Amino acid sequence: TPGVVQPAVAALARARRVGVVGYRNSHALAQYFARQLVLLKDQVALLPQPGQTVGEDLAGFGAADMLVILAFRRRVPIVAQIARLAKKAGVPVLVLTDAATPAREVDATWRIACETRGSAQFDSYAAAMSVLNLLVSALARLPEIEAGNRLRVAERLHEGLEEL
Repeated sequence: TPGVVQPAVAALARARRVGVVGYRNSHALAQYFARQLVLLKDQVALLPQPGQTVGEDLAGFGAADMLVILAFRRRVPIVAQIARLAKKAGVPVLVLTDAATPAREVDATWRIACETRGSAQFDSYAAAMSVLNLLVSALARLPEIEAGNRLRVAERLHEGLEEL
């Protein structure tokens, strides 16, 4: 709903740092989202970083930062702990989860539930990918993000480096 998406996107825009967390099947979605955010903002990281712990990566996160947690079915227990501790430290938290998960299970500033169950044996993350695309697309349209347009600079660098 706009009451969730708009304030979450505004918080993403003003966040000094954005940490993106996802375990198990949620990890691929977290990796995709972090990669898209890097095209728009500085200081975006998929957490935990290799060789680090989440505690080490989150040390120093505060109200000026933001945490996005992808928490779909069959979550590891640390996901709820990360959300709870981040909120306690004043870090705004956006959680994307499956529609079957009760809201109280993973505490967050904003929660977006996506349908993942269908007639197939395995969960479908098509709705989640659509929501992630909506979030980065809405973020890209904000004037403060357009002004710094990292994507345009990256394209010029690709040309100069003949990377693509």
